[in-house]
Amino acid sequence: MDEPVPKRASPMAVFQRAVRDAFTFLETEYGFRLTVADETHVRFESDRIRLSICRGPGRNQLRLEIGRRDLEGDPPVGLPELLAVSGGRKGFRAEREILARNVLEVASVVRTLGHALLRGDPAAFRRVHGRRAREGRPA
Repeated sequence: MDEPVPKRASPMAVFQRAVRDAFTFLETEYGFRLTVADETHVRFESDRIRLSICRGPGRNQLRLEIGRRDLEGDPPVGLPELLAVSGGRKGFRAEREILARNVLEVASVVRTLGHALLRGDPAAFRRVHGRRAREGRPA
């Protein structure tokens, strides 16, 4: 782990560090590499899978996407879908004071529930996409 983020660090610096620290398991357990790390977007990639976590369109949102690299047209799986197919919780908010904790929670969800997606299991992606279609949501 790197040096701690200073207490007066910007929310963007807190976000980047929190994501990098919380998602280290992708590198150690799944062989992912850190490929993008800026103040609003962090991406990890393996040979088959791409995982991005971003500060969403509103400054108080987090967005997660897990996608297969071999199927560019295949829509990525988001956090709400990962939680829905796994019966997990909803309602992450990224207020400055809880940003690091939310990132840790997202990492925990991915680590616990996203195993098949992180391994690139096509059946896992089909289950999520099937649920998306049954709920009438766009890809």
